[in-house]
Amino acid sequence: MLMAINIQECGRGSYVWEDFEVPAHARGGQVTLNLHDHLAAYAPKRPEAYLRTSSDRFGLEAGVDRQLEDAEDTRSRLRWGSFAKVYRENDTSAFKKCKVSKPDGSIDWIVLRPEFRQLLADLANGVIDGVIFYDLDRLVRQPRDLENLIDVVEYVKRPVTGATGGRMNLISDSDRHMARMMCVRALKSSEDTARRVARQAPLRRPERTHPRPHRLRLDP
Repeated sequence: MLMAINIQECGRGSYVWEDFEVPAHARGGQVTLNLHDHLAAYAPKRPEAYLRTSSDRFGLEAGVDRQLEDAEDTRSRLRWGSFAKVYRENDTSAFKKCKVSKPDGSIDWIVLRPEFRQLLADLANGVIDGVIFYDLDRLVRQPRDLENLIDVVEYVKRPVTGATGGRMNLISDSDRHMARMMCVRALKSSEDTARRVARQAPLRRPERTHPRPHRLRLDP
């Protein structure tokens, strides 16, 4: 379900953003598909790739381009269909939350990631039938985002797999458990970095200098 919310704080002004809310019937579901027995038998025909970098000062998108190469290699190895969609969130934080107001007047704090929210909606609605992400810390850094994705995976029973490391797949209960622990560690790392940056910020501010007063000199 899409829900209009008003962005109040993010340094981006105030505007309405369509946020995806996980359907109630998707929450608390149980996956019966066994990864090892059925992944080879079911190859998504309409998969998508999710790519993200947190910082790209010059907007060159070199990082997400490299991620796409690895995602394509993984898709080919798994013999999935061609990517129906490629979601690119370049220069986008998966950690920083923004204050939003909902239509009912309530306030919430969310990570502003339109492409990730669209991924959830497309997967839940059957627009795509599988996801390849580059690495878990590129996919999520907030446990809330991870749980929203897991809810959808448990509902649609479609593979969501990584291109790096041990080829994590969220359709496996053991991999979901591992993903939760890794996400918490990634969150801790982001919080530590944010705290260090905030502490060092005053030290980087240039000292305010006052111009020397101009003195009128009279010729003798």
